[in-house]
Amino acid sequence: MYYKNSAFFEPSDEDLKIWRYMNFHNFSLMLKEKALHFSRLDTLQDKFEGVLSEVRYETPFERLEFVGRIFGEKIAAKMKAGVAAYNENIRKSVAVNCWHMNDCESDAMWDLYATRHAGIAVQSTFKNLRECLNESESYFAVIGVVTYVNYENDYVPEFVPLSRIMHKRLSFQHERELRAVVSLKPFESLSSALSEISRDGVNVQVDLKKLIEKVYVSPDSEQCFLSRVKSVMSKNYPSKEVVLSSLAENPKF
Repeated sequence: MYYKNSAFFEPSDEDLKIWRYMNFHNFSLMLKEKALHFSRLDTLQDKFEGVLSEVRYETPFERLEFVGRIFGEKIAAKMKAGVAAYNENIRKSVAVNCWHMNDCESDAMWDLYATRHAGIAVQSTFKNLRECLNESESYFAVIGVVTYVNYENDYVPEFVPLSRIMHKRLSFQHERELRAVVSLKPFESLSSALSEISRDGVNVQVDLKKLIEKVYVSPDSEQCFLSRVKSVMSKNYPSKEVVLSSLAENPKF
């Protein structure tokens, strides 16, 4: 079921083009399972996923230092451990599926998330993704645009627990990420009632016929690979167009 949440800023254009780059193996699994795979947040490569920045108006640890002076260091240490555990539990209670926002293909994204010789890019829209996730009966879902910040100087709201999920370091701003997030419980309850998702992530069943607008094959692919992808799609979704990346085109002058 799809939810709206104040920590997630939706694109203003519901027809915004979005892209998911992947290798052929993951593409085949998506078709086989008729599902999008969501990775648990704490398993992503970036260790800063889901954490607060160094800058706060008043940090939890500054408040704990005050507690220590009043009530003693043992109580302060116990509370500090509780804050750290809560942050980690948030990271284990949500899973994400990431898309690239762009009107056209991204040369960099082919290299980062697929391969130039045997990669796939599924092109969809924000509206299509939202409608597909709204049909899920097993998970609560929300979608938002990731905000990129300097974790040394910029503030990430600490009193809106889900805000930390939608912030990343400036080093990743080339991703232009639209992030879909799922949890086992309504997002409003995550501040108090956490429910851990499997470390392997989850597959969320979606209507791929509705989700997929077009399938692109990586620019340096051989004709045999392009034919293979077309054959797979024709068996599953014959109405969907499969094209070779426009980056493979030669100049006309």
